[in-house]
Amino acid sequence: MKKVLILGLVVIMALFMIGCSDDDDDNAVVTKAVFTNATNHEIEVTLPDYTFSFVLAAGESTSKTYNAESFTDFDEITDSYTVSGDYFDSSIERTYVIAQGEELDVTITADGGRVNIVNNFNASINSAYLYLASSSEFGNNVLTAFLAAGEEFDVLKAAGNYKLTVNLDNSETYTFDNIALTEDVTVLGVSTLGVKNTSGGLVTFKVDNNPSQTIGTSDDFTVTVIDDSYEDDVDLQLSGYFIFNKTEQFDFSYAAMHEYTVEAEGGVVKINNMSSNNITEVYISPSANTEWGQDWLTGTIAPGSNYAWTVEPGTYDIKIIDDQAFEAEIYEEVITIANTSNYDYSTDGKKQGVHNNLKNKSNFNFKKIEGRVEAN
Repeated sequence: MKKVLILGLVVIMALFMIGCSDDDDDNAVVTKAVFTNATNHEIEVTLPDYTFSFVLAAGESTSKTYNAESFTDFDEITDSYTVSGDYFDSSIERTYVIAQGEELDVTITADGGRVNIVNNFNASINSAYLYLASSSEFGNNVLTAFLAAGEEFDVLKAAGNYKLTVNLDNSETYTFDNIALTEDVTVLGVSTLGVKNTSGGLVTFKVDNNPSQTIGTSDDFTVTVIDDSYEDDVDLQLSGYFIFNKTEQFDFSYAAMHEYTVEAEGGVVKINNMSSNNITEVYISPSANTEWGQDWLTGTIAPGSNYAWTVEPGTYDIKIIDDQAFEAEIYEEVITIANTSNYDYSTDGKKQGVHNNLKNKSNFNFKKIEGRVEAN
């Protein structure tokens, strides 16, 4: 009987202990750190003490759970991690403090933004200084080596408004203002305006009030550096064969690289004065019109000189008058894009008369000599 009682008591105690064990599991204290990537780019988080790392996409979260043994000696512990990514300094060890039973949010934000320094000069950049616009000191050179023409270099900086000063190997120095850097964003650190010529003709351009420059005819490309001597809005004035005179405006209120491609818009009518008289009037009128319209010449074309106009592609009638009242008329001339139509003017066989605004196509005859037209 005693044996039965003892056995029953052992069974009851065992069942009680099992019940207590289940209750302890149900009420176990959970401690975890939840890592959230608050940037717009993928990052890698490394936990050095545990030689463990994980990758988080933009906006993604994951957690690390701590067991009770982690808190044997203290109610809270300090842990560390590092972050690798485009907008992080991976050498920085970051820490957080977590208490037993706590679910801690570890929100990861970018250390700053990146400034992309692109060398569009025809010389090497020996040194570059990226400093807060409010600072009177340049600080340290951000380059690790000379930056050759065409090369680029990235610099990670905290968010802020910066200036960039670069020193070239030809002793020139340029400063660029208004580099507004925000977290998780890459901006260009050098402002340039590039002009590319694909029109097939010579192009003359001016940037603001600077001297005019000419670009050749074979896809030539030229770059103007926009430093702090320019205003926020920069004007590009263009003229030349096969294009119409125009002004394009570019916003340089922030560091930027703009590029403008010049394309052919029309053909050229070129008058060559082969006579001994001054040409005083030139009329270029669409062939569909019955009248000559306005005089296109604002001055005169002296003997041996020429003058050219860009016109939209189409069919035109042309009339030339000199200072001795000699006239020449050319009809139904097809002007094509990116091509020059030459017209040689002489007084041979011409008649003197008074200009009539109405066209007279009974004079529809002319000579063509090696792709040129002799005005009649």
